[in-house]
Amino acid sequence: MPDSSAQPPSQEAGKPARRVWKRPWFPAAITFKVFVAYLILMAYLGPQHVTRDPDAIHPDAFWQTLMQVEYEEIDTPEGKQWLPQFAQDIQKLDQKTVRVSGYMIPLGYEEEQTHFLVSAWPGDGCYFHLPGGPNSVIEVKAQRGVAFTYDTIEVEGKLEVLREDPYGLLYRMVDAQPVR
Repeated sequence: MPDSSAQPPSQEAGKPARRVWKRPWFPAAITFKVFVAYLILMAYLGPQHVTRDPDAIHPDAFWQTLMQVEYEEIDTPEGKQWLPQFAQDIQKLDQKTVRVSGYMIPLGYEEEQTHFLVSAWPGDGCYFHLPGGPNSVIEVKAQRGVAFTYDTIEVEGKLEVLREDPYGLLYRMVDAQPVR
């Protein structure tokens, strides 16, 4: 049977026992204050991709809005042609500054692109097989080069709704600049 009068191995005989703080209160209080400050800062800044324009479309719904296109078949001297008919929500965006997040499809071989496509879905790297239809792609003409990446990018610029583009594009963004 062990001797109950024996001292713990960490305590030497004749010396007073050391007081050990198990959990001091001040680190928890500081951590809580930092956390509250972070929440206040995030509430003040808000999500960076949300514009303060009350008529702006939330980025999560932006691509869904651009998908609202139907086509009308018309007869021309060259033959039948399909012209896009844009929903009212899209027509409101024409010539407005918008912010869009998507995947870059480069149109050149440079590290930084000034002319590229942004798609709602990631591509497979083949220029001839875009990941979606023309309503899921925006042609972008940037003010300065945007570094190529396989990750999503976010750009802001003036959106042009193209009613009769010879290449079949529906949307173009001019004076674009990267947001992040």
